[in-house]
Amino acid sequence: HEMMVAIANGRIDPETGCERVAAIADAPVPYPAWLTSFCCGLAASAAAVFFGARPVEVLVAFAIGVVVSTTSLAAERFPPAARVMAVFAGAMATTLASLSTWLLGPIAIFPTALAGIVTLLPGLAFTTAMTELATRNLASGTARFAGACVQLLALGLGLGLGVQAAAQVGPPPPPYDWPFGLRLLAVVVGAIAASTLLRARVRDFLAIIVASLFAYVGARLGGTWFGPVIGAFLGALVLELLSIFYARLFERPIAVTALPGLIVLVPGSIGMQSVHALMENDVVAGVQAAFSMLLIAMALAGGLIVANAALPAPKGRVVS
Repeated sequence: HEMMVAIANGRIDPETGCERVAAIADAPVPYPAWLTSFCCGLAASAAAVFFGARPVEVLVAFAIGVVVSTTSLAAERFPPAARVMAVFAGAMATTLASLSTWLLGPIAIFPTALAGIVTLLPGLAFTTAMTELATRNLASGTARFAGACVQLLALGLGLGLGVQAAAQVGPPPPPYDWPFGLRLLAVVVGAIAASTLLRARVRDFLAIIVASLFAYVGARLGGTWFGPVIGAFLGALVLELLSIFYARLFERPIAVTALPGLIVLVPGSIGMQSVHALMENDVVAGVQAAFSMLLIAMALAGGLIVANAALPAPKGRVVS
C-alpha cells in the first residue's frame, strides 16, 4: 500500500516500486511461530465466550487452539499433510474436547471444539465472497465461495469423525451467560489475536481494538433491537465507517482495521453448526442454519458496501 501511494504521488518510479514490493513479499513473518500458536489459543478462548462456554471450557478451547495451530504450522512444511489438515484439525478438536471430560467432568464438546478451530473457519471468506458477488466480481466471488464451502465441509467431516466419542460422555451442560463487560474483554482479546494472526503492525493495534469494540457493540445493539441480520449489517457499517475514517486520517489501508474487526462478526460458526446438524440427520435445523449464515454474510457485505458508498475514498489517494 505504501508503495502504491508513493508511486501514485511520483515519489518512487514504478521499477523501484516493483523491486520493493517483491522484497516485501519475500520478507519473513514478523511474529514468531510460538506467538502465532498462542494467539490462536487466545482467539479460541474469545470465541468460546461468544459461544456460551463455561470458564473451564474456555481453558479447554485455548488448549485446543494452541495444539491445532502448532500442528497446522508443522503441516505447512509437508504439502500432502497440509491438504488434509482441515479434516484432521476438526477430528483433533473433537477428540481433545472429548478426552478433557475424563479430567474435568462434563463439558459442552461441540462449542468447545468449534471454538478451538475458530481460526480455520471460513466465515471471513464467505463474507468476502458475498461482497465480491454483490459488486459484480463474479469470477473471484464464485471461486472464493466454493473454496469456503469446501473448507467448511472438510472441517465438518473432521468434527464428524469425533461425534461417536462425544456421544458417549453424556449430555452437555447448559450454556454460560457471560456478563457484558467480560464479553467486551473477549472482543479485545480476539482483536489482539486477529491482529497478530493477520500480521498487523503494533502501532495499529489500538485502532483495531477500538474499531472491533464499536463494531461488536453496534452489532449487539442492532441484534437486540432488530434481530441478528440487522445487527450484522449495523456492525459491519460501523466498522467500515471507522476504518475509512482511520484510513483517511493516517493514510492506512482500510483493511488494516476492517479485517480484524470483521472476524468478530463473521458467520463461520453458524455454517459449522449447519454441517453438524446435517451430519446428525437434522435436515431442517441444518438448512435453517445454512440460510442464516448466508443472510448474515449478505448483511455484513451490505454494511461494507453502504459504508463505502456513504463515505467514499478521497479522490487522488489510495486508501483500500
